[in-house]
Amino acid sequence: MNKQIDVRSAIDLLKSGETIDNVVISDMTTSKVMAMDALLLAKNGFIVPDGNIVYDDDQVQYDPDFDDVTWGKPIPFKQLKESLTSEIAIQHASEGTEAHEEAIGYRNDDDDIAYDPDFDDVEWSKEPIHLTWDEKFKLAAEFEKNKSSEEEVSLKINISDPEIRQWMYTHADKLSQLIGNFIAEVYKENQPSKA
Repeated sequence: MNKQIDVRSAIDLLKSGETIDNVVISDMTTSKVMAMDALLLAKNGFIVPDGNIVYDDDQVQYDPDFDDVTWGKPIPFKQLKESLTSEIAIQHASEGTEAHEEAIGYRNDDDDIAYDPDFDDVEWSKEPIHLTWDEKFKLAAEFEKNKSSEEEVSLKINISDPEIRQWMYTHADKLSQLIGNFIAEVYKENQPSKA
């Protein structure tokens, strides 16, 4: 039988070198967990919901590629959306592709990458994009509306062996496709025949 413990106890056990096989974490969906502890739990097969992960800037390692950048003021979502849709000017290859590549600091001398006018001929802004969390959520909602018609279905699969859980996380895409195809076949086989 699986033993129930709280998140704090599970983290303490893992940090002390113990294993938490055959354990159910009772407050996983309601407890706030520090980012490093969430990684420790994930490594051992327990995924903390994104909204429950707490980040403390004082515990984040210094990164010069991020920390030494001078960030400007945030751009309102509406302005960003208008900018992305109205300022994309596609140039024809005959109108100075070489000068355009030089202006953006790119040159494909090997011609080993396929030409894509929607990407290659766009005059990209060098200004960083600054979004507030609200703007990020709105942008995510826009992407969600435009995503493919395939709907994702979640299944809960209980695996007690941590090695198998880790293998499943590593091969999640392949397993998702395999299980999806399997379910479709089972569904087709169980439909009444149309005679």
